[in-house]
Amino acid sequence: MARSLDDDAPRRMSDADEQVSADQQQAEADDQTSLNGLRRKVKRMERRLARRRRRLRVVGIALGVAGLALLAGLGWTVLAWGSPSSFLRVDFPA
Repeated sequence: MARSLDDDAPRRMSDADEQVSADQQQAEADDQTSLNGLRRKVKRMERRLARRRRRLRVVGIALGVAGLALLAGLGWTVLAWGSPSSFLRVDFPA
């Protein structure tokens, strides 16, 4: 079967190749956009995690200091149990 002169196969092939190339470029751009969005999300989550860890560290230190102050106050009370004047001067501020 002879090829017709009206056959436009080379043009159709090049158009199809251009369409595939354009689709691939669009897919790569979509992937890059998605990747950038994921990077922003990960950075935001890492900041939240760091903030939460810092807050827990501060709360832990505050509880430790409060516990030590309570123990110091109780210790002072036990040591100075017989004299009420020293009890009032030290224990109430503590």
